[in-house]
Amino acid sequence: MAFFCAFSLLDKENIYKNLTIDICHKRRKLLFNGLGLPFKDNPNDAAYYTEFDLLEWATNYYGDAFCNYLQINYKLVDILYRLAEESSIVLLSGGGFQGPEWSIRISLANLNDEAYSTIGEVLHKILNEFVIDWKNSL
Repeated sequence: MAFFCAFSLLDKENIYKNLTIDICHKRRKLLFNGLGLPFKDNPNDAAYYTEFDLLEWATNYYGDAFCNYLQINYKLVDILYRLAEESSIVLLSGGGFQGPEWSIRISLANLNDEAYSTIGEVLHKILNEFVIDWKNSL
C-alpha cells in the first residue's frame, strides 16, 4: 500500500488510478456478460471487487419458489465447491465481507481479462443446472 500511496503523489493526473479502474470495469462487464446478465456501469465505483447475490438473482429471474428451493436444498458453499472442483475457480462468500449471506465476492483486480468471462460462464452453467433440478422436482 505504501507503494501505491507514494505513486499517487507522483501521478498528479491520476493516470494510473484511472487506468486501473477502467481495467476493473472492463472485467466486471466481461463477468456479467458471461453470466448472461445486464451490466450497469457506475463510473464512481472503483470495481476492485464485485458481489453477486445468488438469492437476488434467483428471485428476479425465477421467483420466490426457486429462491426457497435453493435455500432448502443447498448452501452457498455447495456452489463455491462446485466452481473449485469442476473448474478450478476459487471465489469467496460475500457474507464474510458483510455482504448478503448468499453472495459471492469476486476480485476484479487479480486475473487476466479472459478469466472473468470464464468465471461468469461457468457460474451461469452451474446456476442453470440448479434451475433444471428445481424444475424437475416440481
